Formats: sequence, C-alpha cells, structure tokens
Amino acid sequence: MIMMSESLAFEGFLGGCLHQDWELDAEGGDEMSLVRQFGAEGRLGRVFEGIGQIVVLEALRLSDVELENWLIRHGSYFVPTGSGAARSWLVQVREALVTLAAARMGRD
Repeated sequence: MIMMSESLAFEGFLGGCLHQDWELDAEGGDEMSLVRQFGAEGRLGRVFEGIGQIVVLEALRLSDVELENWLIRHGSYFVPTGSGAARSWLVQVREALVTLAAARMGRD
C-alpha cells in the first residue's frame, strides 16, 4: 500500500497537471501536452517526485479497475479506461517525464 505522504505527493502531481479544467489548458485537448509542460517547466524535484510515485504505483500491480479508481481518488480528472489503458498511460507519462528530466539535468 502507498503510504499517506507518497499518496499526497502523487495527488499533487496529478492535480497539478490533470485538474478538473485540464482540457482548457491542454493544447488540442491532449493530456500529454500538460504532462510534457510539467516535465519541461515544473520544479525538477517535483518532476522526479512524480516519476517516483508512478514507479511505486506501477509496482502495486493493481487491476485495471483498481488503477482507474486510484487515479480518480487521487486527483486525476483524466483517466483512460479499457483493458490496460490506465497502466499503458502511466508508462507513457513516466517515460515522458524521465526524458524531459534527463534533458534538463545539464541546464538546471
């Protein structure tokens, strides 16, 4: 189980990117544009924190429904549904954030 402090940190990450009005902020309604913006412009420590929380969440091996419900309960207003969709999306988010954080390591 994710500890409370970890849960709250990830909730902040989700709520910061995918709040209830995320579609108004996203370029063309693309949730990944907000994730990329967070990875490129957010505090680097918060980006790494988000990556770490995704890794923890992946390690829990929740079912698709459990993962979708967890995301909703913890602040995400974007939740992909369907077989493996939420898990695949989390992998995409993690990979995007890792790539952006690595690119920033030399500049920040």
